[in-house]
Amino acid sequence: MIRKHKIKEPQVARKNNSFQEISQVLRAHHSFLVCTHVNPDPDAVASQCAMVQILRHLGKRVIAVSPEPIPRRFHFLPGARQIRLASSIKKWDFDMAIILDCGDFNRIGPVQPLLSPGTLLVNIDHHVTNSFFGQYNCVVPKSSSTAELLYDLLADISCPLTKTLAQLLYTGILTDTGCFRYDNTTPHTHEVASRLLSFGVSSNKLYIKLYESITLGDLNNFNKLVSSFERHFNNQVICLVLSQKDLKRFSEEFDLRDRIFRHFRAIKDVEVIVIFTVEKKDVTRVNFRSLSRVNVAWLAYHFQGGGHSRASGCLVKGDLNHTKKRVLQEISEVI
Repeated sequence: MIRKHKIKEPQVARKNNSFQEISQVLRAHHSFLVCTHVNPDPDAVASQCAMVQILRHLGKRVIAVSPEPIPRRFHFLPGARQIRLASSIKKWDFDMAIILDCGDFNRIGPVQPLLSPGTLLVNIDHHVTNSFFGQYNCVVPKSSSTAELLYDLLADISCPLTKTLAQLLYTGILTDTGCFRYDNTTPHTHEVASRLLSFGVSSNKLYIKLYESITLGDLNNFNKLVSSFERHFNNQVICLVLSQKDLKRFSEEFDLRDRIFRHFRAIKDVEVIVIFTVEKKDVTRVNFRSLSRVNVAWLAYHFQGGGHSRASGCLVKGDLNHTKKRVLQEISEVI
């Protein structure tokens, strides 16, 4: 566990709202902006598309906005191509903003200028480090994913499940649970997945689309890249550095970080995997994965990031070498 004197848990400023309260506030408003965090993952994108479907069922006016371009590998998800880039929007009036799968308000990045000071925020999330930044918060860390949380919300919204909704929600659950391998997978997660599959969703086709459609060029570049990893603390920690040049070698369809984590977690006795990505001069993105003992959510929170106990990330100001030194020092205290 992270030492409590080193990392303070976020202070909850507002209460957590029930599904019924969230349902009531959605019904009471008419136009919505729906967004998620920077560097969106499958759960974020799928949940965003699902929320658009839900709001349209309720007869609401809605626009889906992303702080960054949606990765091409997610374009197969129904509605993903209709998500607009925040920088492309000049003027759009709405009553409320729904922010999904985002533990901290700052993580919506370029979407922030679209929100006026009086904009009502609905914060729907499952990250344990969530800062409860909304006027309305539905934060359920026990949910495997934001997609699972939206499924549970459906009953109070009285929105029927469709095959499209089922595909979106199943995608979010499948990916955020590591294909049901991570310890955030609960009996309820399997119950939800079973119900979604009953709508004709093909788990096999989704898995192939997400994880097994790799070009030969991407595979060759990947094999070269992962050979440069570093080992620390009796091989319990593995680090890999990514430069912008490294990233450009891969196609947009290849989820490089996910593939790196899946590759290294198979090594015996590895506890923590860290990817350092040089975003720009003096800014380094750090992504963490933990296999069992280390709570990397609070590790990331120490660097003004957040996430889950087994998967988290942050942006750190400082050059690569200084950032690596700081991060490894924190890890050394918990390994």
